[in-house]
Amino acid sequence: MYIYDTLTAAVSDLVERGYEYDFTLAPDSIECKALDIQVMPEEF
Repeated sequence: MYIYDTLTAAVSDLVERGYEYDFTLAPDSIECKALDIQVMPEEF
């Protein structure tokens, strides 16, 4: 598990390691605008 001092450091490291999509927490789901998807809790 990685431990970061700042959110900026965490995001920078994730990008370096190949993570390329940004998911946003919505009231009833998570969304990725780049992929144009919305994932509901039942889908986990």
